[in-house]
Formats: sequence, C-alpha cells, structure tokens
Amino acid sequence: MLDEDQVFDFVEQWDTARKSGNPVQLDELCRDFPDLLAIVQQKINAILKFESFHNQPATIDAEETVKSIEEITDLQPLTKDKQGAQGVVFRGRTRELNRDVAVKFIDAGLLRDDDSRARFAVEMEVTGRLQHPGVVPLYGIGQSAGGIPFYYMRYVEGGTLDDEIRDYHAQATRTEQSRTHFRRLLKSFASVCHTIAYAHNRGIVHRDIKPANIMLGRFGETLVVDWGLAVPVERQGLFREHSERSLRPTAGSSQSSFGRGAGTLAYMSPEQIGNGTTTPACDIYSLGATLYKLLTGEAPFSGNERADIERDIMEGRFPKPSERHKGVPKALEAICLCAMSLHPSHRYETATVLADDVERYLDDAAVSVFREPLLRKVARWGRRNRFAAQSVGGAVVLLALVATFASLTLRNSAHREAEARQAAIRSLEAAQVARDHNLRNSAENLARSIGYEMEVHWLLLEAAAEDPALNDAIKSQAEQGSQDDDDRVQHWLERRLLHIDTSVKKRWTSWFITSAAGKQIARVPYARKNIGQSFAHRNYFHGGDHDLPVDGAGNDVRPLNRPHLSTAYRSTVTNHPMVAFSVPVVELATEVGTEDTVLAVISMSFEMGDFLDQKGAMVVDMREDEIEHRPGLVLGHDRLANDRSCYVDPATLTLPDDHRTSAVILEEFMDPVTEKTCNGALTWVAIPGRPDVDAPGLVVIVTE
Repeated sequence: MLDEDQVFDFVEQWDTARKSGNPVQLDELCRDFPDLLAIVQQKINAILKFESFHNQPATIDAEETVKSIEEITDLQPLTKDKQGAQGVVFRGRTRELNRDVAVKFIDAGLLRDDDSRARFAVEMEVTGRLQHPGVVPLYGIGQSAGGIPFYYMRYVEGGTLDDEIRDYHAQATRTEQSRTHFRRLLKSFASVCHTIAYAHNRGIVHRDIKPANIMLGRFGETLVVDWGLAVPVERQGLFREHSERSLRPTAGSSQSSFGRGAGTLAYMSPEQIGNGTTTPACDIYSLGATLYKLLTGEAPFSGNERADIERDIMEGRFPKPSERHKGVPKALEAICLCAMSLHPSHRYETATVLADDVERYLDDAAVSVFREPLLRKVARWGRRNRFAAQSVGGAVVLLALVATFASLTLRNSAHREAEARQAAIRSLEAAQVARDHNLRNSAENLARSIGYEMEVHWLLLEAAAEDPALNDAIKSQAEQGSQDDDDRVQHWLERRLLHIDTSVKKRWTSWFITSAAGKQIARVPYARKNIGQSFAHRNYFHGGDHDLPVDGAGNDVRPLNRPHLSTAYRSTVTNHPMVAFSVPVVELATEVGTEDTVLAVISMSFEMGDFLDQKGAMVVDMREDEIEHRPGLVLGHDRLANDRSCYVDPATLTLPDDHRTSAVILEEFMDPVTEKTCNGALTWVAIPGRPDVDAPGLVVIVTE
C-alpha cells in the first residue's frame, strides 16, 4: 500500500534542497525506499508542471487552446459545454476508449491572477486524489501548446441539484410523484454529506458547497464538483480516528491563501465571513444551508447589499424553513437548524452524523436533534410494526372483554385491593424511572451547554492572542519601559471587545492581560487600581494548583504556555466567586532549535452562575479553591448569595471516573445552599475537542 506521508516527506525534502541551491538526486533520496521512486518522480513532475503554468505568458485564445488540446491528446471533437466562474468547460470524446469527457481550462480573464491559477491547480489535484463515488473521476491533466493548463474528467449526463430543487418547488400541487421526487432529493443530499465526510477524513474542506456545485446524473449518481476553493486542514478529534491518509496537495494552498470570504455568500458560514479558522464545521454549515434551499426553494440569506447579508450571517438571523414554506417537516427543520447553528460547536460533529439523521427521517425513524410528541412516536411504531400493532389492538379488546366479564362475575374486594396496590407500585416505579431519565437528561444537556459556551469563549481568547497587533503592542510597551505608553495594550483590548460584542452573547465579567513577569497591563472594564499590580501569584496566571506566596521571593513563576482554567477565587473588584480562562500570547521562534517566547497571558473572568439557565441546578468545583482551600465550592446556584461560600461534601457524591459516561443519580442529596434534601443527577463538564484543558473538577448537579 502506498505510503503517502513518506512520499510527501521525500517531495518536501527535494523542494527544500532545490530552493536552497543544493539540489539532491532522487536515487539518493529514495535509496531506502526504491519502490517509491516512481511516484516521487511523478509528484515532482507535477510540481514543475504547476510552476510552469504560473510562468506562462498571460494570453489565451480559446480556439487555439482547443485546437492544441486536440492535437496533443486523443480528445476529439471539443465543443463548448458551459462557462464557469473560474474556467471554461468543453465536451469531447476519447478516440481510443470512445468515452465522453469534460475538458476544463482556466478562463482567459483569470490567467494573470495568481490566486485563480492556484485555485485551478488545487482543483486539479484534489479532484484527482479524492477517490470516492461522489467525486467526478479525473482522467488526466495537461498543458496546451500555449502553456494553458487543462484537465479532463468523466462527463456527467444530467443537471445540478439546484435545477432539481427549482423543478420540485415549481410544482403547484403535491402528488405521490412529487413526494417521491422529494425523497429522491433527500437521498441525494445524504449522499453529498457522505462525500464531504470522506473529504474531511482526508483533511480537505470544500468551502463552496451549494446546490449548483452538486451534479445529479441520469442514473442516480450524486457528485460534488468545483473543488477550486478547497483547503487542507489538520485533522482533529473524530477525524483522526479514521484510517484515511491526510491529503496534502502539492499545488499548495492554505486557509488564507485565497483571501477572506472565499465561497458563495448565501451559503457561507459565519467563520468564512469573519475570516475565522477553516474547519469541517464550515462545510457542515453550508450543507445545512443547502438543505434549507431543498426544503424551501430559497437560499437562507438574500438581499441587495452584501454588508447586510454578512451581518445577518454573523448574527444568525434568517427565517426558519417552516416560516418560508409551510409544510416543512419539523424533524427536517430541526436537522437544518442544527447544521446551521451560529457556533461551530453546536453543529453536527461530522457530516456523517448529519447524513445519518436525514437517513433516519427517510426510514421513518426518530432523528437525534428533534424530540417528537408521544402520539407521533406511537403512530410511527404502528406504521413500522403493523402486525404487532394489530395484535396489540386485538389483545387490548380481548383484555377489555375479559376484564368486563371478571368485574361482573368476581366482586371480591380483596382481589381488587391487591390489583390496585400492584398498579400503584407499577405507577410509582414508572414515575421514578421517568424522573431519573429526566434528571439525567437535564444534567447532561446543561453540562454539554456549559462545555460549548466555554469552548466558544476559549476560541475568542485564542483568536485574540494570535492577533499580530497585540504582539506588537506588548513588545512596544515593554521596550518603551515608561508609564507614558502604558495605554497601548489597553487601547488594543478595548477595540477588540467592541468587535466581539456585536456577534457573541456577553458572558464574561472582565478581560485582562498580564505580562510575562506577572504585571497586569490592560483590563476591561478598566480598573486603575489593578493596572501595574503584580498578579504573578494568581492561579489563572501561572496555571498551578493553588496560589503561590504573594511576596514571590525566590520563586520561579513562569507564565502558562497552554490554555488553562483556574480554580475558584474571589474577585478583588466585586468580591464574587469567579473562575478565569487564560491562554498565552506567544511569539513564534524564528530560528531552528529555539523555543517560542511567551510575551503575556490574556484572560477573561466569569461568574459560573451566568451559565445556568434553569432552576434547581448548580455548578460545583471539586478542586481545592483559592478562597478557603477546600474542594466542593458551589460556583453557581439560583439561590446563592455572592458573599456566601457553600460547599458540597465530596464524600456524599458518587463521581464517575470518565466524564463521558452518563449522569449519576443522587438519592437524598443535601443541597448546601437551601439545606434541603432532594433527589438529583450529577455529571462532569467536558469541553468539546479540548481533552488537554478538560474543565477538570467542574461538575453540574440538577435537582428536582
């Protein structure tokens, strides 16, 4: 089996040596892997070909190009099929195999644009290397006599999903034929999700998913096309569990190489609009927007002004599908809205999970993101189990007749009393089971919600820490070394929060920046008494298990070098119990062998009670706090006074070793705030995708 990672390493070594002026021979490079020599040579030839594409004169004549392609290949004749945004597509036929192909070469107006040429090169390579039934197979690439790059692939007979959606919604009445048409569209959509899931498992994000980029063949094929905006990403979490190799295009592309806002506006995720990090969640949002058009016949966002559309996308403002088109099934609407959630962590984890929910709907099964009414569940059970339903119905009638006969003939009071007592016991047991189920669900949902909120705010901190302007401000202020320039970092922080408040619900109490030496250099809200003070002993700064001595004499206090969640402390401003999220501000090393430099630490503080949205719930820190140096501090409770410290006795709790297990039922739990005994459920708080900063010790308890 081909070792793509080893091939990539050899190509990278060859390219580095070439650019440094010390070219290396391929025979020597592949000496220990002679079986890889041919494929490495092929990759290098592709790089040289791509470079030659960029160095060709920026002129193109379609007729000359077509004539040249016909002369150097066995493709004849070539007739124009369509004009795309990035290139021209011709239809031809191979002489040897006598099969129809589509030939694509770059548009004349884009030949001088480096980004457009790079996109075309990436599209060629990604299309060729993604081996999946949902990706059009690429047959070959080439270069015309005039130096124009082209590639040819299977010609797909049929139209686009956009055309099919338009035809479906143009029907005036709904018939059995139209319902079959709708189910066929949903099956095609699920197929697209599986194709995109495969690309994500290869480390590729499409970035331009929309109905017009989905081809539907005459024989049921569903193919995703136009991979020109695709970028490679690092595989994280679930995507690392698959055995697929990461695909690293030799043509070269990055998340920022094609600029801000790459994609089609009406289907772009908030991260693409805001120039955020590209992840598979961007494609899942676009899949949700595609499903939205399938359900309603319209894109989720529209308007005449781009700025207005971008603002609506960033704020998640669009009509629900059922508000645009009556009759949209509630389960499908729930699937669509989950995929289009404003925050990436609230969307489906993978495109496969999204496809599974659509396929459950098609199979008349319950979907994961929609809680159905009881009557609908019973009706579905009857549809899926017609014989059993008929049998149960007959049994119910028979039992009713028997019970009637028994009641008329047997009037023994002792017998009736025993039956009533058993029924009461069964009802009580059923009620207890339902109670425990509801408590577990409430605890798990609340813990999941808090974890998602924490993830979103950590992402905000990391994005702020990576801002080059912050690095410059911190270094400039440190070099100045005087009080006159101390406002530089403060001004940056204030401007940063102005932008964040427009699209993210405010949960934090304050933001602050501490220098590597422990000195606070900026804070919002501004507090003069804190600026310039040393906070090096604080847990949220150094990342330890407790406060260090305040004097700090002789202590080697180093700033943290990874995301960190503090234990509880009391604010010196409000006297409320708080926790702080912190990330380092790092200057990357510029020389091999040197380490990155931590310039400062940027943090935000929270009152964890602000994350609670239901009564009878509490957040507890099971670690030793910085207030009374004991575990079990209640950080949030609807009846907790801010100046009072309440603790849960850890010995009274049964804590699962793994936070991913289901919630644990607490019998006769003593609420330390109300001092009342009640039943409850407990579970750990986990932060999605961050096992290294896993909110250790934070638990949620929900009581009746």
